[in-house]
Amino acid sequence: MTGIQSPGNIFCTPNDFPADYGSAKWLTWAPGYSPQLVNISLFCLSQPLQQIPLMRYYDDPNQMTCPWCNNVLNCIQDQLEGSVQSAFQSSQVILGLTPTLLSSIAPTVGEICMLSSNRPFLSILLSVGGPAVFCFRAMTYDDPLASLLPSRTFLTRTPMRRKGLGAKITRNVISLLEYMVALGAITNVVEASWMLGIQTIVSWKCEISFLPLTWTSLAMVVHLIASGSWLCSNTMRSMRVGHNQGETAHRFWQWTRSEFTLCAARERGGFLDGREQPASRLVVFANIFAQAGSFASVIYGTILLSSLLFIGVLDSFKYVIRYLLSALACRIVLMFELSGMIAVENEQDDKPKDTWDDESVEMSPASSSTFHPKRSLQAQSQRYQTL
Repeated sequence: MTGIQSPGNIFCTPNDFPADYGSAKWLTWAPGYSPQLVNISLFCLSQPLQQIPLMRYYDDPNQMTCPWCNNVLNCIQDQLEGSVQSAFQSSQVILGLTPTLLSSIAPTVGEICMLSSNRPFLSILLSVGGPAVFCFRAMTYDDPLASLLPSRTFLTRTPMRRKGLGAKITRNVISLLEYMVALGAITNVVEASWMLGIQTIVSWKCEISFLPLTWTSLAMVVHLIASGSWLCSNTMRSMRVGHNQGETAHRFWQWTRSEFTLCAARERGGFLDGREQPASRLVVFANIFAQAGSFASVIYGTILLSSLLFIGVLDSFKYVIRYLLSALACRIVLMFELSGMIAVENEQDDKPKDTWDDESVEMSPASSSTFHPKRSLQAQSQRYQTL
């Protein structure tokens, strides 16, 4: 609460206190120190209300408010032993490092954009289940097509187009498991964030419990900005030519069937076949803006989690592990799908090189800024590494 103490004998009255004063917010703590904190909270909540002076706002001295939340917070801190406060401070360090740790294993903006090209709903679920975004250097364009390079994944796979009832059932089961993993990760992140807000107090906003949820939601916002612009890019517009024909019901059935089809079970889409013109300013700006959002997410998460009070070291480790499990589960699903896209989109390189003419492999100065349908993968890789 931002304000200054009012001069004179102006104190809070019972009408200044919220209806939930003394509710479960001040009686629900992490298990490690719950018995001790509950007893202290009951003592602090039982103090006479008339002893709390009103506070004036800095920006509007004519308005006054009752700092009931800060009063309870200060009372609890005064009753704690020094060793317990030291343990709480160590937990703040652990939680403050969590956003940076999660960012190191989180998906990049380009990877989620590339997955949204084939499976947009799954990409949204993965962006929510993984509560962080990987941070690139500021003011850099994370080209989604660079995610199709074989060097971007540790998995080496072949397309999964085997025919037969058993192969089809296997692909459907894998697709269903991916959604189950993503939904499980989301449930874990939401429940952990809500309980973390309930069982702790934010030092600079002690009356609010949902702030951890706002941090975990920022990753979805960042990816939606980048993926939305990518779906409007020249590459995606050219990919949609000939695929959005027919009645509305037929188009909806095509979209649903495509959404639930593994990337490794698709026909080659031709993302690397020269359909991409230079990225538009809108796509580049939205991508860079999303990169800035990833930095903001890490900074906000660090400030928020390092401000959480009254949680022990072991309890904080439990929350960190829960966040890590969700991030790793979403990462595994993402890399599985991207490896399938890499296998499908690079099938052209199985063609014998002696069937290519020299002109199709060499890059002329006039065409060095565009893709060639028959260019070798090595030439494509060299171009993407310069982006």
